[in-house]
Amino acid sequence: MLSFICMTCCRKCVSIEVTQRFPADAVTHVLDRAIWAYGQPKVITCENGTEFTSNHFDQWAYKRGIEIDFIAPGRPMDNGFIESFNGKLHDEWFNLYWFESLIETRRLIGEWRHE
Repeated sequence: MLSFICMTCCRKCVSIEVTQRFPADAVTHVLDRAIWAYGQPKVITCENGTEFTSNHFDQWAYKRGIEIDFIAPGRPMDNGFIESFNGKLHDEWFNLYWFESLIETRRLIGEWRHE
């Protein structure tokens, strides 16, 4: 599973996480790291996956005063910036390479993100 955090205001990918599972507590941990490094957003736009609709995620956002803007279910075009990024990432990486391990994938994707 791949998850990433992008800032639409500057088109910067601040985090890419490659893992087999990505539950809400892992999502909030990554978001906390991104907030520490880049500052806290007023709003987070996200899809309606269980990691974002969970009580844990909702409470995390509420405690920080962050508004959650869910895209309409079944309407990925409402989040076109991320959908475009996801497509490019798949075209440039996952459709071209065969990765031997999660560790290798994390290393290579990290290098790609910084480039």
